Amino acid sequence: MNNTSVSSTLLKTSRLVVVLLRFGVPMGPLRILETIGRTSGLTRTTAVVLTTRQGDSWLVSPFGDTDWVRNVRTSPNAHLVHRRQRRPIHVTEVDHYTAAPVLQTFLRRYRRVPFVPPAFTADVSSDLTHFLAEAHLHPVFRISHLTDPRAIRASRFSAARHRAPIRERVRWDGQEREMTRT
Repeated sequence: MNNTSVSSTLLKTSRLVVVLLRFGVPMGPLRILETIGRTSGLTRTTAVVLTTRQGDSWLVSPFGDTDWVRNVRTSPNAHLVHRRQRRPIHVTEVDHYTAAPVLQTFLRRYRRVPFVPPAFTADVSSDLTHFLAEAHLHPVFRISHLTDPRAIRASRFSAARHRAPIRERVRWDGQEREMTRT
């Protein structure tokens, strides 16, 4: 399967899944991830799979450097929505040695999902060295659930701190000018 067909199919499927999840339809480990857009500063949503391993919660991007990955790298405070409950989280990208066993667990757990196995060169029976070799292709993030009210308040305002300046052209006094706003 080539990358463009996977991307277009996944994009259409993801939009439908997000709508169903918004209405509270239970869909197993699927959650809505709300991030702050790295350039727009607007809330962006996507469907992600919450993976657990040894008591920790993880987000895995089987398709590499996607938009949600770039957004959480810019602003690591986000929200997970499940059955109409919105929980603030903080994500931390982990190194390849930490990511490898999480990737192995992810692939074993979701091997029957049609678009997951083709995203990996390793297969279910591969040992950890194969997952370590391709860990750079699949970003993995550890989730910290925010329960401290100060951390939750800070996560609400993180968008303002991480928003990239927006350049736009405006007409003012009959002249076109370029302005930058945050």
